[in-house]
Amino acid sequence: MPDVFPNYGDSDSAWSCALSGAGAEFIAVSFDQPVAVLSIVAYETAYAGNMVRISGANSSGEMMTLWEDYTPLSDIPTSAVALSPVLACDRFADDELVAAIRLDFDSRRNPGYPEIDS
Repeated sequence: MPDVFPNYGDSDSAWSCALSGAGAEFIAVSFDQPVAVLSIVAYETAYAGNMVRISGANSSGEMMTLWEDYTPLSDIPTSAVALSPVLACDRFADDELVAAIRLDFDSRRNPGYPEIDS
């Protein structure tokens, strides 16, 4: 359950990229028991717009891109964003479960320390 969203700004309760404007960084989350992924909501609570890819790994560790968007930002978000993109879950077999999720960021898109809440 998010505890920062819908607030926007620096928070000790949100995950943050390690470097400001450094480029590629990611956070990965694994599950004790693999799960079926139908949707993902990422709450960007500071320097929104830096998430560029969501990937999922099957139980064998094979990583597949579920969503990506490298479109340059035309407007820099100034409030928290609940990003819930349409995922390409068809890249997994019908009975295949996801053992891990990886969120990739490019902090050059909106320089600062991107933060997410989950």
